[in-house]
Amino acid sequence: TGHCLSYHKYVFVGLLAALQFGLLSVACWKCYASRNIPTKFSEGKLLGPAIVSNMQLYLIGVPVVVIAMDEGNNISFFVKSALIFLENAMVLALIFGRLIY
Repeated sequence: TGHCLSYHKYVFVGLLAALQFGLLSVACWKCYASRNIPTKFSEGKLLGPAIVSNMQLYLIGVPVVVIAMDEGNNISFFVKSALIFLENAMVLALIFGRLIY
């Protein structure tokens, strides 16, 4: 009661991680490809550091989430919440912080 159970949770987490890594890789490539476009017409210089920080966060965070899945519900919940908070805070700080400053 109160939670879901799956016998294939590592497959599910692995597929989600692979999808996210693939999408972030494409976004990094697109920012790299648009690096020579003037900033008047492109936001790639603002998005690039945010995407790279997300990539780093996922490379570190996904293994920690997998390890924390077996430790208990409270630890797993905290790790997932911290990962989501860090991701959103970094994107907001890197994109809008530069625009405001």
